[in-house]
Amino acid sequence: MRNDINGSGTSDVGGSTQAKPSEDCLAVQDETQAVLTCLAEEFGKQLHYAHRELNQTQELLNDAINTLIACVTSIHRSVDAITGGVRRTAAESQASGKPTSPAVKKVLNISDQLEANINTAIRTLQFQDITTQLIDHAIHRVSAMNDTLADIKSLSAKAPVDSNGFIDQLCRQKESILHKVANLDEHKTNPVSQGHMGTGEIELF
Repeated sequence: MRNDINGSGTSDVGGSTQAKPSEDCLAVQDETQAVLTCLAEEFGKQLHYAHRELNQTQELLNDAINTLIACVTSIHRSVDAITGGVRRTAAESQASGKPTSPAVKKVLNISDQLEANINTAIRTLQFQDITTQLIDHAIHRVSAMNDTLADIKSLSAKAPVDSNGFIDQLCRQKESILHKVANLDEHKTNPVSQGHMGTGEIELF
């Protein structure tokens, strides 16, 4: 019997040479499998929580935006109702050749400013589209990494019979990870190019 480079012995079985892993080698395999399984399980839990929190964030955001849009729309209607009569009075005065009173002019100026501010608020609320894209993109990445961890856990559960089998298993895990990362890299790193919400700067895909 001799020692090979993997620290295992060899023996003749039926005229063929078969590797016999040493106790140290088997212990390393067991510990490596245990670490990979633990990593896959614990990181998988954290990614699951992150996925759930991202979905919850998106739901809360959608509810908040819908409420804001309803409030802004209601304010817009109220402003129109309040200033509608003043505008009609001003129009009648102009039609009859009478000068518009300073009080009426002041109300009309305030009305114009309110309308401009409301329109700006409505346009700014379009950030819902942008944040939805960002959250969806993050969810996609979380899901892909969770799938990778599931693959690692599945492969780690299959005990190899020898050192070569163990090395092949690690190679398959590496290939699986690289494949998932390559799929992620096919997507844009960031689906939204802007970093602030200036009016007129809404830019989607």
